[in-house]
Amino acid sequence: KRTMTLKIVQNIKQTLTSDPLYKVYYTRLSDWYPTLTERYDLANTVNADRFLSVHINSADSASAKGTETLYKDYKTYANVIHSSSLSGMGYTKGSSYDRSLVYVLIAVLRGTKMMSALAEMGFISNSTESARIDARSEAIGSALYQSLCNSFN
Repeated sequence: KRTMTLKIVQNIKQTLTSDPLYKVYYTRLSDWYPTLTERYDLANTVNADRFLSVHINSADSASAKGTETLYKDYKTYANVIHSSSLSGMGYTKGSSYDRSLVYVLIAVLRGTKMMSALAEMGFISNSTESARIDARSEAIGSALYQSLCNSFN
């Protein structure tokens, strides 16, 4: 799971690195696991304009499926991220794979001082969806890159 999300973030980085309009900070570019506090502290310390946390969900049921985006504030930003997450996964808005936006007060979102969202790409506990996430990591990374750019327009 950790290496699959890492692969997605590395695909985002590959595109963002070549774009001089953005200065990007990453909490994780290798296989290590920063604490939630370390994640939002970095974003707050560098006074980031946006915060995006990329995740893969898990459930007790192997049939759980779909993409959702968690947010605390900034529903418009979360919606941009969510649309791109769905697109990257090859899903459409309103389909049975669209788990929609979810308002939550989890630590990583509660601790940020800027626009923030947490993208749950799908369920690793669903073998079909897990394989899809792995196979589409480049498309997901590209779609999330585009959503970050679009969020400034």
